[in-house]
Amino acid sequence: EGRLRPSEAHAELRIPRAKYDAAGVVAHIADSAHVDHLLDNEEPPFIHYSLLKKSLAKYRTLRADSSIIKLPLFPKGKITKPGDEYMGLGKLRALLTALGDLPLANYAPNKDTTVLLGDVLEGVRHFQKRTGLESDGNIGPMTISALRKPFDSRLRTIELSLERWRWLPRNYSNPPILVNLPAFKLFAYSGNSDDERDVLAMDVAIGGSFDKKTPIFSDTLRTIVFSPYWDVPISISTAEIIPKARKDIKYLDKNDYEIVKGDGDLSPVLPNEGKSLDMVLKGTARIRQKPGSKNSLGGVKFLFPNSYNIYFHDTPSRSAFSKARRDVSHGCIRLSEPGQLAALLLGDQEKWTRAAIDSSMSLEAPMRVAVKKPRPVFILYSTAMAAQDGKTYFYPDIYGYDLELVAKLEKSYPYAH
Repeated sequence: EGRLRPSEAHAELRIPRAKYDAAGVVAHIADSAHVDHLLDNEEPPFIHYSLLKKSLAKYRTLRADSSIIKLPLFPKGKITKPGDEYMGLGKLRALLTALGDLPLANYAPNKDTTVLLGDVLEGVRHFQKRTGLESDGNIGPMTISALRKPFDSRLRTIELSLERWRWLPRNYSNPPILVNLPAFKLFAYSGNSDDERDVLAMDVAIGGSFDKKTPIFSDTLRTIVFSPYWDVPISISTAEIIPKARKDIKYLDKNDYEIVKGDGDLSPVLPNEGKSLDMVLKGTARIRQKPGSKNSLGGVKFLFPNSYNIYFHDTPSRSAFSKARRDVSHGCIRLSEPGQLAALLLGDQEKWTRAAIDSSMSLEAPMRVAVKKPRPVFILYSTAMAAQDGKTYFYPDIYGYDLELVAKLEKSYPYAH
């Protein structure tokens, strides 16, 4: 079950635990000749947990391999780019081979052992993608740091991720939706299994790492809103929208903002004028953005009510999805393929064809749709993941939560105080 309770690491990550008969399990194991098998049965029954355990064994072997020599120094202050000469290419090839980034199909070994081209270049790109970096083939400070990452550090990352896997329920009332923040990925299950063939995976953009972090928590997704209003948080109204509107009141109309009094979608609309802006600052009115092409939530949002007011949503701004690192939002989670998630959630309602979903994302007024089978949602944090293709992915500790978890675990039993 893990050494910590999930809520001891993140207060709103409330995952109930089934009563566990530890004494009975130990007694059963003591009377058996198949201890390893019985212990395996007690661990989380997830494919990706098992894969990560295998990765742990692999990295322990790599740590003990003295033949993996540190790379020679790269030219100080210079980025080694594709086509540049690098005298340590042989050692780089050996390291990439040991890590599993070489050999690659369709890329024959580069005969010129001093120029960053061919299979070694593609191996670098493969390594960069696997470690959460821009896969451009340029060997700069971040790539060098990742290549030189001590195996002890990688092992610790895997161990922390295994701990987090143990927190999850062994069974779900309905297929869950998981978001792994450091990976910038959402995983929507079709059933209880985490087999990748039965999981919808998509890129996401999340809250900025400085002061707009997306929180770690769990809740239940019950409602989809097509063509939603965007109710602008007061912090954004105060810091961004109102100052621009003070300079030019037409800014509101140009960007489809309106000022309303009240909480519901049918709240009366006030004139876009200075007095209305004053009401927003006093808390007696609010700014919202009308449905349409300029709406910051795009054509759909997915609600799982929580104390943070976090939700999934579409976005008209797509540029972030071309980047490796996507901590760019104010906290909510932007989806790269919102229509696919809507289709999955509404797949048991015959009228909700993909054409119906697409047309509902461009209405003039919001439309709320109940999900017949509410989905458990888990916003999680794991900086190592093992995939069924045999690759192990590592991601930057963007919010510093690995360091926090290490500190909690180092307190030793009973861990939480």
